[in-house]
Amino acid sequence: MSKIILATVRSIINALEYPHVALRMENNGFKVFFMENLEPPFPFDTEFVYALVTGLKKLGREEFRHFPNLKLATPFGTGYDHIDCEAAKARGIIVTHVPALNSRSVAEHTIACILALAKNLRESDGDMKKGIWQRNYSRDFSGKKLGIIGLGNVGKKVAAMAADLGMMVSVYDIKYDEEFLSRVPLEKKEFNDIISSSDIISLHVPLTNLTRRFINRDSFKAMRKGVYLINTARGEVVDEEALLEALDKEKIAGAALDVFPEEPPHRNLTLKKIICHPKVLATPHVAAFTRETHYAVAMRILDNICALREGRLESLDRVV
Repeated sequence: MSKIILATVRSIINALEYPHVALRMENNGFKVFFMENLEPPFPFDTEFVYALVTGLKKLGREEFRHFPNLKLATPFGTGYDHIDCEAAKARGIIVTHVPALNSRSVAEHTIACILALAKNLRESDGDMKKGIWQRNYSRDFSGKKLGIIGLGNVGKKVAAMAADLGMMVSVYDIKYDEEFLSRVPLEKKEFNDIISSSDIISLHVPLTNLTRRFINRDSFKAMRKGVYLINTARGEVVDEEALLEALDKEKIAGAALDVFPEEPPHRNLTLKKIICHPKVLATPHVAAFTRETHYAVAMRILDNICALREGRLESLDRVV
């Protein structure tokens, strides 16, 4: 029987619509299955499951135990905080990810959010649809201070785009790409300086013990009145109770959120209030949800799986 690639995201299945991709899987002895939830009963022999591809579904001991011969687990993208790497390591399961391929899409979405907030696009569109001709002042973004927290693949692209648009860009990270800094006009600042001096704050950090809810009540108190907050990173890096309070008290002028601590978030009363808040632009984790990006990510995942099958361990985008 063929080895099985089991995915909780349909994009892997969609990639098989391309004949050359389907042929490659066949030549490597793989059959791909889609299951939204990794719960028995399974419509195949679980002993043949070779790789797991997860979207936002958590992978840990409970999921791994169903598949005794599992060799590889990977997220459909860059972030792998929802995969229990210690549990995988204990089982001898290799964890990979796909860095950088979605960074352009996420950066474009971030810039779109900044423009939409600054230009009041959501409010103006809503008024027009209600038959209201209301001309409210918006803001120019050229010359505004953009503070970027996290200068990884996405943060660097946002910084370059924003600088091209005439924004004054400052950045904070625990480690810097000095070659990039030599090419793009921006200023390194400490975290507290970014928080207190920026007109717009954009988050581009992974979820770790250090970043979990690191944007909290103290952070909002330190922000300038009228600041905009953009989060296309991870929902858990922002304290949702503190965010709702800052919005209600008009400490911040608005927020654009593509990620949430719970997804879908609508059963959480606090998150529902945030999403429905008139100062919030909310999208359902779609910053990297483009056809071009999903095809590229799917192909890279299949490359990793085939490389492992062929014994080319040096070719893997390996995390564990």
